[in-house]
Amino acid sequence: MPATPDDSFASSPAAGQTGDAVRKHILVIDDDDMVCSFIRKALEMSGYAVSVASNGYEAMVIFRKSKLDGIITDLLMPERDGIETILEIRRHAPEIPIVAISGGFNSMSSVYLKTAEHLGADAVLSKPFSVEQLLAALESSMK
Repeated sequence: MPATPDDSFASSPAAGQTGDAVRKHILVIDDDDMVCSFIRKALEMSGYAVSVASNGYEAMVIFRKSKLDGIITDLLMPERDGIETILEIRRHAPEIPIVAISGGFNSMSSVYLKTAEHLGADAVLSKPFSVEQLLAALESSMK
């Protein structure tokens, strides 16, 4: 995936808008295409504008070029993991809500999620999770 904001979001003249209302823009960071697709569809169906990155490096490119209202990040990714990404985002924008997610089948998943929470994630979710759990975590982190 290229290190640029999602083309369909960035090139659309109505990106982030529904009628006169501006939609909240969420960045989803995960190296698993199926997880990204699941989260993107769930968020878009709930009225959010969504950009996607497959690792922390791509995420930081989008972060620097976009106004974001929230971030959902996986923790275990190649190139730059979610912990490093959370730390960098917190240095530049401590107010942005962050939801950390991690694979439930990994025995270290709970340790990574606790670390993410300690380092600044507003909410954490263990995979697999439902759309309802995802939306509840995102919405509670944005309050």
